[in-house]
Amino acid sequence: MFGWEEEVQSIAKVYHALSPDEQQHCSILAADYGEAGAVDLYGKKYGLPHAISRHASYWLWPPTDDSKIEIAIAIGYAESSMKKYFEDVRQVDFLTPAYTQEENETPVLLCHHPKISIVKIWPTLRQNVY
Repeated sequence: MFGWEEEVQSIAKVYHALSPDEQQHCSILAADYGEAGAVDLYGKKYGLPHAISRHASYWLWPPTDDSKIEIAIAIGYAESSMKKYFEDVRQVDFLTPAYTQEENETPVLLCHHPKISIVKIWPTLRQNVY
């Protein structure tokens, strides 16, 4: 899709603003398989970790190590929904693709201090959209 690489560049700016230690404990959570796929396709070029998502078949690849999820860059989630899982949530950007209105104004949140283990609750998080 046109504009995905530019969106991944925006996510990379957030990631690289973190300290090296924070980057080691950061995951990228995408609400939509499209954003997760874009991160996985272009992310290596920008030094990003693989994305995790509860959407569609991405749910089949859960996170396996909670010790790496102290910080999350959450793409496409409402701030109120992420506050259920993290103590500190703040919006740091919007993704605004140049070539489509479909994904316009997608929020990018920076989340710290998980309240609950994502690995433990993963089986309950599946989101089917068909």
